Amino acid sequence: MRASHRRGIGSTSPRRQCQRTLKIFGTDADTLQVKTMTLRTERVFGLDFVADSTIDEVARHIADEGRDARPEFRCVVTPNTDHIVRYDRFPAERRVAERSWMLLPDGAPIIWTSRLVGRPLARRLPGSDLFNLLWPELVARGTPTVVVAPSDAVAAGLSAEHRHSEIVVPPMVDVHDPVAVRTLIDEIVAAVDRIDARFVFVAISMQKHHLVADHLEQRWSNAPAPPVVLLVGTSPEFYLGLVKRAPHWMQRAGLEWLHRLLSDPRRLAKRYLVDDLLIFKLMWREWRRRRGAQPAAGVE
Repeated sequence: MRASHRRGIGSTSPRRQCQRTLKIFGTDADTLQVKTMTLRTERVFGLDFVADSTIDEVARHIADEGRDARPEFRCVVTPNTDHIVRYDRFPAERRVAERSWMLLPDGAPIIWTSRLVGRPLARRLPGSDLFNLLWPELVARGTPTVVVAPSDAVAAGLSAEHRHSEIVVPPMVDVHDPVAVRTLIDEIVAAVDRIDARFVFVAISMQKHHLVADHLEQRWSNAPAPPVVLLVGTSPEFYLGLVKRAPHWMQRAGLEWLHRLLSDPRRLAKRYLVDDLLIFKLMWREWRRRRGAQPAAGVE
């Protein structure tokens, strides 16, 4: 296991791209508004997604909740098309989403399906946008934070910005090796304990970050105040400029997947052009399920 990067002290590096800064805590009136905020949800693909909040409202809600110590496990998941397809094949990963505290619709097909079945979600709420808002605020506030990072480059970039962070860079973990998984969980928990972290960002592969969330939930089942856990995938790599994100017009058109495919066709071609085609079957099944649940005309 590679050593954690602890509290990298240094001035915040200039952003490669302009990031919005979220003013989370302001006047007492602002704080009261945050504390009474509720996020409406709609059920799509059998999961309860945040329905009509903006990404700024979501980030504000999460940041406020993270300040409050609670004896419950709170996990934020941002499903995209890959997630929905994998949830159909891997029930253990789906259960992580079902038990999550907050589900944000990251993939355009989730939005399309919600409208098709009459339970519209207002907009995509990408994990990358959430990270872009939340991370700088945690840095500015000095909120103790742990990141499970995919590489030393990500660890170096984030630790240079946040002096109250611990960055864990795991080795290649075989998800079927219980000893390796337990070692990783031990390291994450130890990092949280060292700095009394209020947030844990898990920024490794989809399969692994669901596994980590599941094990952390078990480990902290009786903890008095576990941190908020966010499964954010490649978001820190986009934030640091290590991976180029799609242009805004492609994001708005739901074509971010195409940009990623063209950027890394060897790794992503099978996933996007073969595996993820299952999403159309799942959309059809969701529409049929919703149609069957509607009462016939004139029937109360």
